[in-house]
Amino acid sequence: MAFKIDSQKYRLSTLDWRKGLDIVDFVPTTLPNAVANKINDFMKSLGLFAGSLDLIVKDCGEIYFLECNQEGAWGWLDDLDDGRVTRAFARAFIKRSLALTNLGETPAPRHETAYEAMETSNPPA
Repeated sequence: MAFKIDSQKYRLSTLDWRKGLDIVDFVPTTLPNAVANKINDFMKSLGLFAGSLDLIVKDCGEIYFLECNQEGAWGWLDDLDDGRVTRAFARAFIKRSLALTNLGETPAPRHETAYEAMETSNPPA
């Protein structure tokens, strides 16, 4: 799931959006499919099903990857998107856990990233 943070809107948050945590807006957004696919490939290559990734989007639309925080904070974003982050994380965690517990019995299914789980599910009403 992607959230847009316009850190350049306020002088206080220009270098670090966290300094403007109380004033910057966090807006749910979507990523271009090509970027989402690259993120999923990256996560799978590291064996991660979830993480908090930092990206910069330049005015011209170019996207730059900065880092992936494997255990980055995300719970507070749930309020902005009606719990979709937690539901996607839980679905991916359960699928990954089941795949790992079945390793000795049957071939484990391809693990799904939390982003894929969110994209392929219909959140409950």
